[in-house]
Amino acid sequence: GTGKMVGLIGNKIEATDLEVVLSQQKTIDQDLYDLALVLAK
Repeated sequence: GTGKMVGLIGNKIEATDLEVVLSQQKTIDQDLYDLALVLAK
C-alpha cells in the first residue's frame, strides 16, 4: 500500500499520509451520531 488516505480538504481532493490522519483526534456531535444510528436501521 501507499500509506495514504484520500479525502476532500476544502474543495480539493488531497492525499494525506496515514500517520498524519491517525495522529489527529477528531470528535463528533453525539446527537448527529445517534441520528445516523436511527437512519441506518
